Amino acid sequence: MRWFNLGRIARRDLRGSLAGFAIFFACTALGVATIASVGVLNESISQAVERDAAALLGGDISIGQPNIDLDPADVARLAPERSRMTANVRTNAILHAAPEDGESRNIPVEIKAVDEAYPLYGALGSEPALPVSELLADGQIIVESAVPARLGIAVGDEVRIGERTLRIAGILTHEPDRIGGYINLGPRVMMSRSTLESLGILVPGALARYEYNFALADPATAVATVQRIREDNPDAPWRIRSKADVQPQVARFTDRLATFLMMAGLTALVIGGLGIGLSIRAYLETKTDSIATLRSIGASSSDIGRIYGIQLASLALGGTLAGLVIGQAVPFVAAPLVS
Repeated sequence: MRWFNLGRIARRDLRGSLAGFAIFFACTALGVATIASVGVLNESISQAVERDAAALLGGDISIGQPNIDLDPADVARLAPERSRMTANVRTNAILHAAPEDGESRNIPVEIKAVDEAYPLYGALGSEPALPVSELLADGQIIVESAVPARLGIAVGDEVRIGERTLRIAGILTHEPDRIGGYINLGPRVMMSRSTLESLGILVPGALARYEYNFALADPATAVATVQRIREDNPDAPWRIRSKADVQPQVARFTDRLATFLMMAGLTALVIGGLGIGLSIRAYLETKTDSIATLRSIGASSSDIGRIYGIQLASLALGGTLAGLVIGQAVPFVAAPLVS
């Protein structure tokens, strides 16, 4: 029997039996989609990091030192010519609140103190959307939504950190340069450097990190500038990075994520293979009458094998294409979560 005729028979027989292949199709599409999405998602993240590296770092180059602030003379000496600078301090503290129910509560928080030049790249997201200088006026802070949620307080309420009472001026919704790299004990609290210095928590022995970020007149010279500063200061206690150093840091995370997702995809394929085998067996058991009819009109065993092989190949191709489409769509769905 010719392949054309076999294809027509397979199509007609399959037309009324698609429901029986639902598990077959779904298992194939799920496994292919999981594996296809790994590479696409990893590449999308890498491209986003390359595009926004300066915003993620906080500048084209960053100079940081733990626990001890840099000498102002060193900062002035190290600052590249015609660059813009912002300074920040990160530390941890306990935030105390007295909500309306009268029960005093406290939580550990991660403090980030910035100056009026922050941020050099990107934009700080807050609710209400006000200038940084207004949100972080003396004695005011903005906090992540987890703070009021856990303490039962709201914007406008007062809290205490260290030796001072502070007012919550807004909710922090987006921090452009937050990529980790410091001990995070709780939700973020952002304030001005002058406010932080008035809290009395930066005592000798306190854990803190001081960073100075620079936006260069020519961002393309960031790597060369960092290399020159390193060569001029081989024994410096501080650490200097360029925006190019952000990519390997994020790449380590994305590689681990890709490995995990790939293993999940392979597991889905193995489990899906069991489902496919069972669904094919159940489907063929319902086709005994059709197979008998085909044999009675002269179809050979090989012809019958080809008919059902065409059906399975068509559905496998359809499931594979559906999985590839779903895999390509994953970055668009995951983009809001990644950002």
